[in-house]
Amino acid sequence: MGNLVTSSIRVTRLVGCSWTSPEVAPFSGTYTDMYPAMHPDGSRMYFQSDRPIDRSESIYRYNIWYVEREGDGWSEPRSIGRPINGRNDTSGPSVTLDGTMYFTIMEMATGHSEIFRSRLLNGVYQEPDRLPDEVNSRLQNSDSYVAPDEAYLLFVAFPRSGHTNNPGGLYVSFRDHDGRWSEARDVRPTIGSEEGSNVTISPDGGFLFLPRRDPAGTTGSDVYWVDADVLNVVPASAR
Repeated sequence: MGNLVTSSIRVTRLVGCSWTSPEVAPFSGTYTDMYPAMHPDGSRMYFQSDRPIDRSESIYRYNIWYVEREGDGWSEPRSIGRPINGRNDTSGPSVTLDGTMYFTIMEMATGHSEIFRSRLLNGVYQEPDRLPDEVNSRLQNSDSYVAPDEAYLLFVAFPRSGHTNNPGGLYVSFRDHDGRWSEARDVRPTIGSEEGSNVTISPDGGFLFLPRRDPAGTTGSDVYWVDADVLNVVPASAR
């Protein structure tokens, strides 16, 4: 039986003042690919995928992969490797300007998920650290996106397993000059949204991009953007 593709990564280009119709990225469309995240310098794109992986690296379905910028296109997908992959199902990667990766480790059977961080030292990812309870305070903590300077982290959290009658929220936690994370707070009222959807941060850290469902429930979700100042962000360099 062939692989059931439920999600693919698509590309749209700004031509003049208009966006082109989205097209499936050349490296996507065969497997279920989700949660793309750009390196702030545009050199890599990271994403979650269920594409086949060497079982010596991971026995789990979902792992983190990346493609590298090659001219106007992208390389073939490569696994991010251990120690990020292989601990359990992994999801929701995002990276800082220095390459530090934030990602989710998921327990598919229980619905429990937590956010971890792995430092990049001399080109090698280090053993991941679980973020503290100020961030990982709920049953499902996932789909994080970190600011390029690591000043704050946006993520989605749910109090229980599953999404039915389980109100999720979009949360932000701020990192101080000592590396400590603040108590996460729900930012849906701040950005004028009732949804707990995952958010993308622009490479310069200035804007947030987020999906919103059609109120009538007929056309899925559209992408909106808002100035990051709504979060009252103070750059790490100024703190």
